[in-house]
Order: sequence, then structure tokens, then C-alpha cells
Amino acid sequence: MKRRELIIRSAQLGMASALRWTVPTAMAGIVRAVSGEPNASMPRALPTADQIAWQDLELGMFVHFAPNTWQDTESDNLTTPLSEINPKNLDTDQWAQTAISFGAKYIVFVAKHQGGFCMWQTKTTDYSIRNTPWRGGHGDVLADIAASCRKYGLKLGVYVCPRDDHFGAKTGGICKTPDLQARYDAMYREQLTEILSRYGELVEVWFDGSTATPVSDLLAKHQPHAMVFQGPSATIRWVGNEDGFAPNPCWNGIDRAEAKTGTATSLNSDPDGDVWLPNEVDVSIRRPEWF
Repeated sequence: MKRRELIIRSAQLGMASALRWTVPTAMAGIVRAVSGEPNASMPRALPTADQIAWQDLELGMFVHFAPNTWQDTESDNLTTPLSEINPKNLDTDQWAQTAISFGAKYIVFVAKHQGGFCMWQTKTTDYSIRNTPWRGGHGDVLADIAASCRKYGLKLGVYVCPRDDHFGAKTGGICKTPDLQARYDAMYREQLTEILSRYGELVEVWFDGSTATPVSDLLAKHQPHAMVFQGPSATIRWVGNEDGFAPNPCWNGIDRAEAKTGTATSLNSDPDGDVWLPNEVDVSIRRPEWF
């Protein structure tokens, strides 16, 4: 079946505007409606049960909280003394209530952004909430938001940026030398293990910009049902813009080789693709910036 033929005939059936098909039997029915009979030899991209559950959540909320909150800059410039990071009035219940107020079913919390600051109790780096005066150095923002999500019936996801400016790891967690790469890989894997194993079931894990550090084994061991955003183990992908809109059509099918790049977007969509890799659409409230 050719992509052009499928688009044309789907439009005639009034289906071209649909962004997703969540029921495998419905998708099989569409194939039959278009081609007359299903082609047994044609690879058919179908969602897993976990992907269906994630897509049915429909709407989530990002919470982006880092040293650049104090700096009022787009990215952490590493200039804020840790002694000044003391969010005494932090109320993660308020975050959860805000999510519920507009119909969100999950929160993705930025536990570590590209500056490298860690918002949970970790000994892998000095650049973390543990070394601030907040709650005498015992505060854990990730633990707080996890508790609030449980309290209000929301699912929790985490953003754990592979880039780390404090360490010197660039996009994807790529370092300048093999020695630095080995050290960073070990640190990042330990950080990820802490997050994946301490805070309960996660619905989504973000690897913004993909990750060069091997993490597939950790995901399979600790969070086998979580959706994975970007990276070689991706089960969902970035739509390709931060405008809050997906292109039309926006197929969930994609070629397997494209899926394995870890950086595929909606531009790589293919109705004849053999892998189901749904798109996640994101938008900030401080357009066009995030901070």
C-alpha cells in the first residue's frame, strides 16, 4: 500500500485528521477498508498495551524547576551559589492541583536539566539540592512531587537530561575524551538508577536529545512499563516543534531504522512503517522560551 494512496483514501473515509489509533482491531479494519484485504506480508505497526495506556492519558504537564528559576534565564549559567537555593515555600500539591485544573493526567518533572543540577538526594555530584540550605540539606523535590502525584491520582514522569554542563557533557551526554565519557556514563547510570528505583512507578522518562550512555538495561529492570522519550530505547518521540501542534497527517507508524536513531520526529512518520512510535507534542507557557 502506497502512502499517497492511503492518505487519499483515508481522507475519503473521513479519517485523515485522526492523530492516533488506539485499538489494534480498528487499525486492522482500516487496512481492510483501504486495500480490500489485509496483506499478510506487510509489516503492521501496532501499539503495545503500555503505549495505548499512555496515549489515552492525552494531556500532561511539565514542571521545570532549576537554578535558572533563580536566574530568570533560559538555561542554567552555573552562577547561582547553592546557598541561595532555598525554596522555603515550595508546595508540590499546588503543582498537582494545577495539573488537575486543566485536565492533565500526568506530570513530567525535570529532575535534572542541562545545567546538571539534581533535584533529588544524590551523592553522585555536589551540584544538587542536597548541598543547599533547603530543609537542612535533606530536601528532595522529586520525592515531594511523587507524593503529590500519588495524593491526587496523577501519574509521574521524569526528565533526566543526558547533557550536563556542570560535568562538561554535551548534548546526548557526549564527552570530549574516552576517560571523561567512562566517568560520565558511570555517574549518569547511577543517577538514573536512583530515580528509577526510588520513586515508584513512572509513566514516562525523558532523554532530551537522545543519550549516548547505555541505559536500556536500567529501564527494562526498574521501569519496564514507562514510555521512553528519545534515545535508542524510545517508545515515543518528539513531534518536532514546541508550538503545541502536530502536523496533519501525523502518523504513528515509522520505519524501524528511523526509530532506532533515537531522535526521530513527526517528519519521519510513515503510514507503512513497521514500528509504532507515537508523537508527544509539547509547548511552554512562556512562549517562546521555557523560563
